Amino acid sequence: MKLLVVDDHLLFREGLRHILLRLDQTVDIHECGTVQEAVAVANHISEFDLVLLDMQLPGLQGLEGLLALKGAFPTSPITLISGAADQRAIAEGIRCGAQGFVSKSGSAEDMLNGLWKVINGEHHIPPEISNSQGDGIRLPFGSQAAQCSQIANLAVAPAR
Repeated sequence: MKLLVVDDHLLFREGLRHILLRLDQTVDIHECGTVQEAVAVANHISEFDLVLLDMQLPGLQGLEGLLALKGAFPTSPITLISGAADQRAIAEGIRCGAQGFVSKSGSAEDMLNGLWKVINGEHHIPPEISNSQGDGIRLPFGSQAAQCSQIANLAVAPAR
């Protein structure tokens, strides 16, 4: 199993590595501090079983970072991670192709359960996020997901 972790905090990545080894002791974990570094990885590795993307990175962050990674790794499921549970930002990320969200403030067990769902092709949004306001987060559908996919392709297209 190959995983890519994109987070600018080295200490968090080191701690996360120990948690991710609980998924599989032979997991191959690649780490990047920025979206730009992660996109450069696509020159050597074209697919991951899971990409974890911090929503608050220097440079490309949030939706821009997600779109760049969707363009670089179009078949790899991406899970957003953040210490802040901004339901609007999470919902937009899900609509634009993220498979899930896990909170940095949750337990390791909750994180692993959510990541297994994403690895197995499901979406994962913690219940406390999806039900925290109004009618919750809606999963992507039809033209919205297609439009975000087109934007993702433009985000990583080479300049002409």
